[in-house]
Amino acid sequence: MLRESEKLPKNWLVKPNRKPLVLRGARQVGKSTLVRQVMAGSNIDLCEVNCELHPQLDAAFATLNTERIIDEIESLPRVKPLGPETVLFLDEVQATPHALAALRYFHEERSDLKIICAGSLLDFALERQTFSMPVGRVEFQHVVPMDFEEFLWACGEDKLSEVLIKFTLEKPMSPDQHARLLDLQQKYFFVGGMPEAVREYARSRKLSSASEVHESILETYKLDFSKYGLRQDLPRLARVLDHCAQQIAKPVKLTKILPDEQARTVRRLLGLLIHARLLSPVIHSDANDPPLGAEEHPDVFKLIMLDIGLMNALVGATWNQFKNSDTAMKVRDGAVAEQFIGQELISSVGRGRQKLNFWLRNGKSANAEVDYVAVLDDQIIPIEVKAGKSGTLRSLKTFCEHKRPAVAFRFDTQLPSLQHLAIDSSATAEKPMPETCVLVSLPLYALSQMARIQEAVHSDVARS
Repeated sequence: MLRESEKLPKNWLVKPNRKPLVLRGARQVGKSTLVRQVMAGSNIDLCEVNCELHPQLDAAFATLNTERIIDEIESLPRVKPLGPETVLFLDEVQATPHALAALRYFHEERSDLKIICAGSLLDFALERQTFSMPVGRVEFQHVVPMDFEEFLWACGEDKLSEVLIKFTLEKPMSPDQHARLLDLQQKYFFVGGMPEAVREYARSRKLSSASEVHESILETYKLDFSKYGLRQDLPRLARVLDHCAQQIAKPVKLTKILPDEQARTVRRLLGLLIHARLLSPVIHSDANDPPLGAEEHPDVFKLIMLDIGLMNALVGATWNQFKNSDTAMKVRDGAVAEQFIGQELISSVGRGRQKLNFWLRNGKSANAEVDYVAVLDDQIIPIEVKAGKSGTLRSLKTFCEHKRPAVAFRFDTQLPSLQHLAIDSSATAEKPMPETCVLVSLPLYALSQMARIQEAVHSDVARS
């Protein structure tokens, strides 16, 4: 199955000043398959070493002696001599964590070697070591579940994918194309983006086959809990993950997650699940100027899960709740729609990094919350998510009155459109002008095109 993330390894192969490449991401998001697919399309031999099967290599990596390390690897069964026309792929590298420290010396002493590392729970492996990741001497790529566009490719919907990447506000997709994309969106909500689940659904066209994969992956994740830390944490981690799946996209109250535990214990358990990339935080930012992280309030946050299909499997959602497009996104008060947009933001705008932001204002008479805020072309963009065809824009208008963005986005189930929001000039603004904001409405499934559309709209605004 084609992956957008293949571009980075392909470009990395032909770089003149190449550094070792480390693929990071949760278990079973397709890191190893990504490497094999890229190498299969090149003229370079792949030497794959599964470090879990050869933990004795860690002693050699610990010496930081590149020649000794190469000798040890070349002595393994079925390993050819390593040279400039070979890519050394160290898979499950968390089993030999000293390999990560050795990457610095390979970069400095054997830059002719092409080295890729991949593994799950890398952050846990590094925490238990006395060394840190050799930043500046390695490259990183974050691998995430398949997004909606990749789902279209896997399902053989190349023409609809082309419609998605070419539509404009002046020439949107046709109503029939929109209806078909909405139908596939509903299926993606249920299947999700875990590569094995997508592959099984694409092969059989049976949603039950994806459900079986979900159950298997969730069981694997729960077995992984023993690798996170203390044994007594195992049942608590499962309870925390179940609770978070039920409360997706709602401000987190630590006392509600495990009422019988101290807040610091719950925070630590959440941190473990975030470390494992099963959860991603959505942190409140004042969002006055980029970067958003400079004005974050770390204690005020929401959570989304790694994958929408896994989220729905955890709460026991059935296909009957999704097959009707009029009700599907209202399941659990729109949490499904907000999870979808957050997941797509991580994949496209966030380039695979976990952290997202939202905006919250606690007023004396009324609160306001904008579901997400992002930065595109150094402009702060508020993003409102609607579970159906319509809804009020009170919170978005409040944000615009105080922050005065030039462009805002709303995602719902309607065809693309553009309108101008009038901003109350009497409202206390933290920024001067403009007094109108361009509101772009896009279908939920078109999040991946937000940057392209924003660039076009921003150019039009600048010209006017």
